[in-house]
Formats: sequence, structure tokens, C-alpha cells
Amino acid sequence: MTTQNTVATVLDGALRPVRSQLELAASQLAGIPHASVLSATSLLEQARVLCIEQYNAEVDDFNELIDEHEALQGRLTTAELALISSREKLAEAELSEKTMKAESDQYFARNKLLHADLNALRENLAKYQSMNPDRMKSQIARLKEDIDESKKIRNQQLTEIRRLKNDIAETKSKLSSMTVLNTELTDHCSDMQRRLEIADGNTDPRTFGGHGVDYYFYTFQFGLKLSSPDPDIIILNDLEWHVEVRTTHGICLIISVNEWTAPVFPFVSEIKNTWPDGLTPALTAHIRDLLENTHAHLVRRAEWAETVLVGTLPLKDQYLDQLSSAGIHTLYDIVRRTPSMLAEAVKGFGMPTARQVHSKCVGLVRDWEKQHREAA
Repeated sequence: MTTQNTVATVLDGALRPVRSQLELAASQLAGIPHASVLSATSLLEQARVLCIEQYNAEVDDFNELIDEHEALQGRLTTAELALISSREKLAEAELSEKTMKAESDQYFARNKLLHADLNALRENLAKYQSMNPDRMKSQIARLKEDIDESKKIRNQQLTEIRRLKNDIAETKSKLSSMTVLNTELTDHCSDMQRRLEIADGNTDPRTFGGHGVDYYFYTFQFGLKLSSPDPDIIILNDLEWHVEVRTTHGICLIISVNEWTAPVFPFVSEIKNTWPDGLTPALTAHIRDLLENTHAHLVRRAEWAETVLVGTLPLKDQYLDQLSSAGIHTLYDIVRRTPSMLAEAVKGFGMPTARQVHSKCVGLVRDWEKQHREAA
């Protein structure tokens, strides 16, 4: 159980030790000191009473202020409610005024439309009143004749339209038959073209001349199993076509294709000195076009190697100078050759150096292939 303290009890508790000390002092003194102590005790009691009375007076004043505050709060709440009610009534009045104005505008617009319609009706009535009935009858008769004539023409047009529809349907049927026949003929022509290319080859229209000898190349639509005497040359034997080069000397060369999309063929003595300069690039471009559908990755690799300059390769400066002097300017020019071909083409290269350079460049190619496989 909680005891509620008042000001009197708190004050008594605070003064009790003082009163006890004074009583103790009075019991041990006599005479004037004893009387002084008793007087101090009496004054202490008077001070206690005065404090309690003053506190009670202040509490009464505080309570009066609280009562006044509550009364004012009540009046303020009443005034706020009255203000809210007034605002709501004002908003309703404004809304009512807007509604009435809108309705008034609608009524005005309708009235305006009615007046316009009334004026139009009056004008029509005046026109009807000014018309001549006999003349109207003749006009109506003429209009009926025109309508009958229009019906006759319309029936004729409908008959012609039905005839044209039948003609169109018959034409579409014939067109479908002709389309089927055209498709069959196209397939037959394609098959005949393929057979001709297998038997006779597809001749490139260009002629390549050199030293009195003309060169042509043909594409046959069947593959051959070819090989190279050099084990370092990898020949593509999964092709469904092959290319032949023919000359006016009567010599025919079957062109192999290596892994670098380059033509491979033997240089016999009869053509070694008459081989045209533009024939090898033309063969390479033609071979890459043929490989695009089946070996596009080899074409992309060769095209990339052609963009890598020899000067950017991580080789010794001496090797770079020797390669440049030999007319070898790109990575493609190195890797499309075998080490023995590289040693023969570059002055100052022996087989060990050629194999070292070739191996280093092949390593760069493998790094490029690995990067593109990971990207894919």
C-alpha cells in the first residue's frame, strides 16, 4: 500500500530532527539559554504553521487558475466547433452556388439550341410554303425515273462484278497451278545447275594472264580427300566442294585448302614463272566465301591474323627486322607458312629460329581462340 505524502507531513518530517535537537538542548540547559531554546521551538512551530497556511493559499489560487483554464478551454472548444460548422456551411453554400450556376449555364445552352432549332424549322417551313406542288410532283416523277435507271445500272454492275469475281477466281486457280509449276521448274533448274557444277564446275568469269598464259579457276560441288607431303600443313578434308585451276598450257591444278583458308598447290616448273600476281588473292577470297557457311570460325581467325602487324609481336627486334625485310608484315603471313617455308622465305632464319618464331605466333593464335571461346 502506497502512502500519499502531503506538504504538512513532508514539512513535519523535515523539521522533526530540528525539533528533537531543540528539545534535547532545552533539557540540558537552564535559565536564559533554556528560555531561548523554548522560544526558538515556539518560533519554529509558528514558521511551520505559516508555511502550511501559505502553501494552502497558493494551492487555492492554483486551483482557481485551473478552473479558469478549463472554463476557457471549454469556451475555446465550443468556438472551434462553431467555426468548423460555419466553414462547412460556407463550403456547402459555395458548392450549391456552383451547382446552381452550372445548371443555369446548361439551361441557357439548351435554350440557345432550342432557339436555333426553332429558327431552322421556321426557315424550312418558309421553304416548304414557297414550293410549287405541281413542280414538286414533276421533280418526284423525274427522280423516280432516275432511281429506276440507277437500279438498272446497278444490277448490270453487280452482274459484271460477279463475272469478274469468277474470272478472278479462275485466274487465281491458274496462278496457283503456275506457281506450283514454277516452283517445280525452279527446283529442277537448281538440281540441274548443281549437277552441271558437279560435272563441269562453275567457272569464274575472270581471266588471269601472265607471260602469255591464261589462268581460270572452276568450282566443283563435290569434295576430294587430299593430302600434303609436308606434315606441318593441315588440309581441310571435310569440304563438299573443291577448286581447280586450269591454264591455256593444258595444265590443271587441284587446289587444297589449309586451316588458314589459304590455297595450297604444287608449283610445277611450267607455271612457276607465269603465275599471275592477282590469282592467289582471288582464290583466297573465293575460298573464304565458300567456307563462310561451314567454317566461319576459320575465316574470322584468318581475318584477325591479317590485322595483327609483325611490329606488334613479342619477338626479338632482330627477328622483326628480318621478317619485315622478307616482305612478311602480318601474323597471318607467318602462321600460314610452315616452319620450313618460313626458313626458306626469311634470310637469316634457320630451322630452329623458324620453328621458335612459328611456335610463338601459334601460341598467340591459341590465346585468341581461347578468349573467343570463353566470350561465346
